[in-house]
Amino acid sequence: GIEVLFEYRINYRPEIASAVVKGMVFYLPPQKEQIDEVLDLWEKEKKVRPEMFAEIVNFITNEITPLLMVAAKDMKLPYHIPLPRVSLKPRE
Repeated sequence: GIEVLFEYRINYRPEIASAVVKGMVFYLPPQKEQIDEVLDLWEKEKKVRPEMFAEIVNFITNEITPLLMVAAKDMKLPYHIPLPRVSLKPRE
């Protein structure tokens, strides 16, 4: 597998608060042979395949967002992403 270090930042505007979560994700490509390809591309160009990037970012977002929402609620801060809202349409 591949260790991917990350830093997830949220800055409120106006500047009432900020949050930073640092961590590591252990990424296992679909095929074992891809590990060397991923590491070679990173060593040569400091790049990763878009598919891999999207998968890792989505995973991190899904794991970190609920934690930050709990922290925001405990600290009486607005959530960093809007929650879905229900609205009623007038009857015609």
